[in-house]
Amino acid sequence: MFNDYKVSSSVESQVSTFTATQYPKLIEFLQEYYSYMETNGSPLNILYGIQDLLDTDTYDDVTPYAILALPLTATSTTVRVYQHAEFPLNDGLIKISDEVILYKRRQHIEENGVKYTEFTDCVRGYSFNDLSVEGELTPNVSTSPRDHFAGKNVWNQSFLYFGYFLEKIRSQYLTEFPANILQDNFENLNVNTVSKRIKDFYLSKGTPSSISFYFKFLFQKEASIINFKDYLMAPSNAIYQNKSIVRLETLDNYPLGELVNKGAILLQGDFEFPVQTVENIF
Repeated sequence: MFNDYKVSSSVESQVSTFTATQYPKLIEFLQEYYSYMETNGSPLNILYGIQDLLDTDTYDDVTPYAILALPLTATSTTVRVYQHAEFPLNDGLIKISDEVILYKRRQHIEENGVKYTEFTDCVRGYSFNDLSVEGELTPNVSTSPRDHFAGKNVWNQSFLYFGYFLEKIRSQYLTEFPANILQDNFENLNVNTVSKRIKDFYLSKGTPSSISFYFKFLFQKEASIINFKDYLMAPSNAIYQNKSIVRLETLDNYPLGELVNKGAILLQGDFEFPVQTVENIF
């Protein structure tokens, strides 16, 4: 996740032998400074990993948090969690309760059929830059080493930047989508899926599929969508008539127009025909 570009490992080779010999503390300071800048989510890491940040495939299988497998003391330098967690491979930050920890390496292991992830060479009580989902940056947040019980959540601090990325998408394309619902369920989201399907979702606004998606996201249940238009009987303004035209000839000069006024009925066999109109035919 992101990149492994290292400036810190090149510091000593970029200064003169005299400087490296006479001012070893300066070299050590520069190395530590650039190491900090290279941690995942810090300026150098973001700068050299900008292409990864823009590529939605970067967010495949990113693990937002894992469960602490073994208790930690304030001096422990190895953190073990359950499952093969997809955290940054090197120089990543994890957060347990209020403490942030810098680890140098991440490795997947398996013991007695149980999968674990170990973070080694940890620096306890690390200071970090906190970024909220809304984009509010709090620089140089200090934390202190402390004991932690097994079973606690071990958060992937790099995931904060994914949250910020997703919130930017939501604020632009999903304005009706509740921001608090998104944030409260953030650890359960697949950022890749949301970012890739955003266009489809945006274009489907108002359709049964989008309504169903909203309902499932908000209430975690399938929605049965009924369009009452399909059940309405629309009255028709058409006039339905079944006409039978009969040609009559009067033998005694009777005014046939009177048949309508008097509600006359013509009989032909077993059929009856009420007289509705009379027209003269020449």
